[in-house]
Amino acid sequence: MKRHGRTLRHDVSGMTAVEFALTLPFIILLIFGGYELTTGINTDRRVTAVARTVADLTAQHDPNKSPTRDDIPATKINDILGMKEIIEAGQIVFTPYDKANLQIVVSGVRVAANGEARIGWTTQSDNTDVPRRRARNAVVAIDPSLAIPNTNLIWAEVYYPYTPMFGAIATGSILLKESLFMRPRLADCLTFQTLGCT
Repeated sequence: MKRHGRTLRHDVSGMTAVEFALTLPFIILLIFGGYELTTGINTDRRVTAVARTVADLTAQHDPNKSPTRDDIPATKINDILGMKEIIEAGQIVFTPYDKANLQIVVSGVRVAANGEARIGWTTQSDNTDVPRRRARNAVVAIDPSLAIPNTNLIWAEVYYPYTPMFGAIATGSILLKESLFMRPRLADCLTFQTLGCT
């Protein structure tokens, strides 16, 4: 019996298989966790890029190159001044991710003489059942550095419910969002209908 004990003590033929079996779950967790983390970070960066693109394109609009019409119904705001194309450009920036649940909201914000910011106009992408449009004249909390009296801002918001491929059961969807402000560049403000600069 002692001889067999000594033999087993020095037998290392199955040690590698046992170590592999013990470390395999951690290796799999590391691979899939790294994949999910990378995909989540890249999707969040894409959400930020969409918000920046939409705000920048809207801020660059030149109202002198588009007809101004006060009789266009509010339901057609997306078709005025290229907003439909701007929102579509934001959706293209989101490629290769699924844009079906991507929500883009663009609003014009007026900063009054007292520094209070209010919504002048708002529009959103049409691919969602969740309305995120802002109410006209609703007060907006903005950074004090942006609250320059008698100025206007473009406010772009992007929302995307990210569903992890492997952790969806535990976490469900995670709402990725980005919100940023830019100033109009080629005009004091951008108006839609009679909304915007008053």
